[in-house]
Amino acid sequence: MVTPPPSSGQIDVASWPSIRGWAADPLRPDARVLLELWHGDRMVRRFAADQLRPDLVLAGIGDGRHGFDMPLSPSLFDTPSVELRVRRAGSHAELNGSPFTLCCRPALDRSLLAKVEAAIGVMLRYADTAGSLAALRTLLLTQFDAVQQRRSDQVTLPSHIPDGLHGLAARLAAFDPLHLAAAEAPEVSVIIVADAPFGATGVTHLRNEVPCPSP
Repeated sequence: MVTPPPSSGQIDVASWPSIRGWAADPLRPDARVLLELWHGDRMVRRFAADQLRPDLVLAGIGDGRHGFDMPLSPSLFDTPSVELRVRRAGSHAELNGSPFTLCCRPALDRSLLAKVEAAIGVMLRYADTAGSLAALRTLLLTQFDAVQQRRSDQVTLPSHIPDGLHGLAARLAAFDPLHLAAAEAPEVSVIIVADAPFGATGVTHLRNEVPCPSP
């Protein structure tokens, strides 16, 4: 239940996929209040608190049309978390409950990994033909490549490595060592560039210095 004036508004719920609350002008109880959502020095959205809320009517706050339910998506931001503020338009007066912080990226915890594993298990159970198994294999390999690329992007290289070798170091560090079983005929061909601006010793030193990301 909301409280009557002099309180002029508050944020009731701040989460994805929307922010809900109310705002009213005690001096003009039937007027609509224009609000702004700010992230740092950037105004994300401007919206009006004009939705009917029965609890506001019961509290005697104007005609009760002072609520808002503003859709909000984490795709609007490019940081792991954001601090947001809801202000009256054209001023720095904030609603009660502002500022607030929202997490933009869900944590990859064990429960989420368990759900992914369970989903793969279900797909494997129903993949009873060669075509469906091939489709599942393609899906998993595509996602595995995406994970490997993400690991490569997050590799931190030692500062003493020459700039010209940073790209090579990142690619080397993204993959685990390759172990080949003995065979009469080779199954994998490895091409080593002979004419290169660095020697074999430099490459070996580079590989030993770059830490492999934890699995």
